Amino acid sequence: ALHKSEVIPNVEMTETWARAGAVAHQVPPPKDTAATNITPDTLSISVGSVGSVGPTTTHTATATATDQDSQSAHDTFGLHYEDQPWLGGVFPDAERSCGGVSAITGPDQYVVPAQIKVPELTPINELELPPNCPSIVDGQENDQGSIIFSDECRRTLARRSLEAGLDASKSFAFDIAADHFMAGRKELGPNGWSVDPKTMLDLTSEGANASYRAGDVNQMDELIEDVLGRELSIEEKFRAYETKMLAEQAAGNYRVSVSLGLDVRRKLGLSAPPNKPVSTISSLAMYLRTKLALGRRTSEEIASLPILADKRQIMGQRMMEFILTGSYPSQPTLFPLCTFLMVNASLRYGINASSCEAFSNFGVILSAALGDPQRGREMGKAAELIIAKPGMSQKKCRTIFAVHGFIYHWTSSLQATLDPLLEGYRIGLDIGDNECAGWCLGLRLAHLFYSGRPLCDSAVADTIALHVDNQHRHWFTE
Repeated sequence: ALHKSEVIPNVEMTETWARAGAVAHQVPPPKDTAATNITPDTLSISVGSVGSVGPTTTHTATATATDQDSQSAHDTFGLHYEDQPWLGGVFPDAERSCGGVSAITGPDQYVVPAQIKVPELTPINELELPPNCPSIVDGQENDQGSIIFSDECRRTLARRSLEAGLDASKSFAFDIAADHFMAGRKELGPNGWSVDPKTMLDLTSEGANASYRAGDVNQMDELIEDVLGRELSIEEKFRAYETKMLAEQAAGNYRVSVSLGLDVRRKLGLSAPPNKPVSTISSLAMYLRTKLALGRRTSEEIASLPILADKRQIMGQRMMEFILTGSYPSQPTLFPLCTFLMVNASLRYGINASSCEAFSNFGVILSAALGDPQRGREMGKAAELIIAKPGMSQKKCRTIFAVHGFIYHWTSSLQATLDPLLEGYRIGLDIGDNECAGWCLGLRLAHLFYSGRPLCDSAVADTIALHVDNQHRHWFTE
């Protein structure tokens, strides 16, 4: 949700920045440019359509600062500028500097961000050898002096590394997790796929995911291809396909990710529409079919449906989540059709974590496109009741984002969504969904603005400070 836009001498905030709640930053322009003539009395600010979805649009407004003393002035954001305005804005009386580019808030305004507690993780070189494996002292050596381990010992060592990697992943220490997974592959040796195929598959699939989250794209690609290039079932390849779709979407290849997800559904033996524009008639026909299947069910009745147990349907619903994410920017007419398919599958086969996204998106469509906000609110309540069930918590942040960001404001005040969106941000950090945590902050900032809060209001400043501190901490120095 957050993209680093090009930094230019003037303060510019594109729509993407505005949705994410970011503070615009500046760098000193070259001395031979006209920007050196900027004075602290006027400032050009470019602000996009906050909270909207679609192509980026930019509107220019001029904020006039009023000198409060001989050394600083303030604009409409409550930021003050020193004698060289391009050095960036800071809050009044700020004492926390950010590398000479900008500063955030003073001690009286600073908001302590939600912190993720990472337990002590054992480095690879400190893991103890299992008791049934030889040490360097008593193990047999080959001609090159390397220790020879039995296949059983290799399996034990590899499973130990797999467990250590999974523990690190649960703590969001993905770089450490990736090291453990790669170590496990080495411990199984060059014939690992024959020594212990199940452990090798888990090490490779989880290693690809950990490498993606740690930013090692080359290693991720190598591991994904190792899985997808083998004679394995679609169920065994599923985890690798998940990571591949995440990587394609992160790279902006939304259409490619949609095609991949539809192909996986077909391999699972499930229906999948073609990756092309959907006619209005087809969408309306599927909507009427969904409406008929749903009937007059209340949110409580929907949440009381049986839990989905069919493994292929679970995988198919998961693929639909990725398809929805990719279709919204690349094939918008496919979005409602896939939503209707997900709702129908939930009603027919049972609910699971993916059903939260199905019913929340259905609520968005009912409220915004079909003019039935009351029924849309009922679908939002159904999604909230589903995530309250055991095993569904990983979708809580995204459900809060959809329900309080796009449904409830049709039938209640924007003010009522502010606290839930802030809670969604904190939950996103707790479960490692930093992307959706940023979305919640962006919508909270938009709702603050559209509910009439002054731009210098403390809630606006707090939201921006949280975003800067948590999403862009690596850009700044103390």
